[in-house]
Amino acid sequence: MIVPFALNFLGGAGAGLDWKVGGGPLSLRATYVAASPVNSTANTNGGGLFGDPYQASAELEYANTFGKNSQNNYAVRLQYTNSSTFDVAQNAVGLNVEATFGRFGVFGRYGYSAATAYGTAIAPLANQDFTAQTWMAGVGVKDLGAPGSLLAASVGQPFLNNLPDTPSFGPNSATQTNYEAFYRFPVNDNITVTPGFNVITHANNTAGQPTIIQGYVRTTFSF
Repeated sequence: MIVPFALNFLGGAGAGLDWKVGGGPLSLRATYVAASPVNSTANTNGGGLFGDPYQASAELEYANTFGKNSQNNYAVRLQYTNSSTFDVAQNAVGLNVEATFGRFGVFGRYGYSAATAYGTAIAPLANQDFTAQTWMAGVGVKDLGAPGSLLAASVGQPFLNNLPDTPSFGPNSATQTNYEAFYRFPVNDNITVTPGFNVITHANNTAGQPTIIQGYVRTTFSF
């Protein structure tokens, strides 16, 4: 979802499609959502069913099993999004890959966007074309130490871009990198506890920012 902040409080309107093609391993999903659909068309201030903020996305997934008794599985997802949110128009593509190999699992994600910033708030002098990339990779192992447990770790960079380091566009003097690790273990059939930690370097793509280290413990009750 590219427009979560536009939809968190006021909601929106749209439609979705989830089609498992021929009942096999291929699936097609699509969605369109407008954050300000009060008017049938966009007005001079944006909004409307086809005005900023909006998002149109499609995803093609191929998922299947492999190995002895189909004990492992994998999925490959291709995504495309066209959107306009808060004076930034985007055409974005993405690739998600994940697979399990016995007790081990791996995943990788990559996204690329060709975007244009416009409007007085973001690009006061002229429209600014830019590209943005994001990626994440991780690994996990289940049943380590206790049946039903999961140890996992991941690393990623959320906003690689070629925007200038200026007051209009904000700091862009370094690349933020996120690290996370957690261990989820079951206390019983109804309770799981997950201690973990996050490390963020060069927060907000700003050189000289102190490293952020966060620890947490999450408890989940299932009934």
